[in-house]
Amino acid sequence: MNALEDIQFPLAVFWGFVFLVVLLRLLWKHKSCCSVAFVVRHLAFILCVYFGMLWFLYQEQITTLVFGHVVYKHSPEETPAVVVVLGGVILWFAMAVLLLGKNRGVEFRRYVEAFPFLRRFTR
Repeated sequence: MNALEDIQFPLAVFWGFVFLVVLLRLLWKHKSCCSVAFVVRHLAFILCVYFGMLWFLYQEQITTLVFGHVVYKHSPEETPAVVVVLGGVILWFAMAVLLLGKNRGVEFRRYVEAFPFLRRFTR
């Protein structure tokens, strides 16, 4: 096993825990407006972001599954493999944003309110 395969599962568990904490913090800070739709919408958002991160983390296994063999550097399948990896990540992130609904600006501002250190990144 190489070094990346040794840390893939611990990284996946760590990021799963981080995303769970983010969701719980968001729900705790906005418990006054918590409804079933709110919880489902943000749970779906967090899950899609997590799946995008997993797609990037397990890119070698995904490209092996798609192409039927390991794709090495400078092989003819290298460019399509990069497209598969980046396309999958972008697809999951785009689905996450779409799942937040029509009022995405307000929903993203809820994360800024839940995590005050993010305020410096807003205008």
